[in-house]
Amino acid sequence: NGTTIEVNRRSWEGCGFTREQIVGKPFWNGPWWAPSSSLVEEIKVASARAAGGHGFRAEMPYYVGDGSERAIDLTIEPITDDTGRVLFLAAAGIDITERKQAEADREKFVTLVESSTDFIAMCDLAGQPFFVNRAGLAMVGLDDMEEARRVPVASFFFPEDQARIMQEFFPSVLETGHGEIEVRFRHFKTGEARWMAYKVLTLPDADGRPIAFATVSQEVTERKRLEQNLRGLAADLSEAD
Repeated sequence: NGTTIEVNRRSWEGCGFTREQIVGKPFWNGPWWAPSSSLVEEIKVASARAAGGHGFRAEMPYYVGDGSERAIDLTIEPITDDTGRVLFLAAAGIDITERKQAEADREKFVTLVESSTDFIAMCDLAGQPFFVNRAGLAMVGLDDMEEARRVPVASFFFPEDQARIMQEFFPSVLETGHGEIEVRFRHFKTGEARWMAYKVLTLPDADGRPIAFATVSQEVTERKRLEQNLRGLAADLSEAD
């Protein structure tokens, strides 16, 4: 009937409650759910489902003694006798607050990366891309990540620049952990040159060993064009003088 008959210490002391707030009362009226009437109703329905012989599992909020909201992976399972008759319900919860926060932070990071106008990408140490953001794909004329994964990093550069980048620049980044260079990217559809302030760093594993390269780079084509125009103007002025 939902009456709580036993609880472990973690479920009350660990949450900032007393045992008396829980034992002898309906499970759905427990202090973990009490601040939210909708949550109380959800637990009541879940308990009725379990009492009918069907297990329940869901990720949901719960509350602790100081009133703060946390997240739990909750299961309510029927305990039956040999004939299948439900004798008790066993409820167990795992706190997943940190995991949910990490997921939320990751979603924010993904949104930030995908909304950025910078070229953001990652590749393995062999120079095979495994991530390029939307702006980066558009910048070099690639349609999607599936296409990008088929293109070695060296192909992003003009042939005359490839040896310098792959044989000199990347080994230097691997040694120091970061590097920056201005280099031309090649637009795969038009062949057009895109000057980039190419900033690369290494991504380490748990032991600090580099396992990949990452870049957050900005297009500087317009700036390079202005620089060339200024140099041409300076030469013209010098000749005129």
